[in-house]
Amino acid sequence: EGREMLVEGDALTVLAPPALQQQVRALLDGLEQALAGTATLRVDFFTLAEGAAEPAALLLGDEEAQKLATALAGGGSAARTFTLQLSAGRTDVLDARRSIPFLFDYDVEIAQGVGIFVPVMSETSAGLRLALRAGAAPGGIALAVLGIVSELRALRTLELAVEGTVTQTDKPPYTIEGPELLQSPEVDLASFAFDTFLPDGKALALTFESALGGKKVRQLVLLRRTASTLSSYVARAIP
Repeated sequence: EGREMLVEGDALTVLAPPALQQQVRALLDGLEQALAGTATLRVDFFTLAEGAAEPAALLLGDEEAQKLATALAGGGSAARTFTLQLSAGRTDVLDARRSIPFLFDYDVEIAQGVGIFVPVMSETSAGLRLALRAGAAPGGIALAVLGIVSELRALRTLELAVEGTVTQTDKPPYTIEGPELLQSPEVDLASFAFDTFLPDGKALALTFESALGGKKVRQLVLLRRTASTLSSYVARAIP
């Protein structure tokens, strides 16, 4: 009795004894600080060259991880490096895909006895898309990772044999030649998803093997934390 909590827009009103109000204030302050923390994560994504050596362990020291990244890049493995700023309770997305436009269809327009085939373009994409979610954990950070890798295998040309007939009331009908081709992209997709733990001062090396277009491809994801102010709310005392 005599206690009430009201929410109006961004304002929270607590009608309660001072001791309970202090507990609510401590709870909100703790949540604000926990959600304000961030972790800077470096992601190195390698498509391994034939014969490239895989890491000997799942967890590597920072110096060992840097030597591995340098050796892979120098040995012909395709490398892409990204930096993400992760916040507790939020999913951060890295989209490194490129747009691939292609000729998809034609619209036929007829006006004043003239027929025109108007190209209709569409697009697909290829590249890397990552979604990561982080949370503080004793001795490091907990990570949830989802990745989709797509590669353009070919942009094929499809031959057409199209023609149209235009009729007019005061002239004999005549034939117009239509377009001779369409385009069809062939994109191979591979995906991965996992939950993991990244200890302080360590790098996580994860190797995947997938079949893209009938060809086996080995890929390596190297996760390294460069800075972190993430903190766990549950570790905070509530008065």
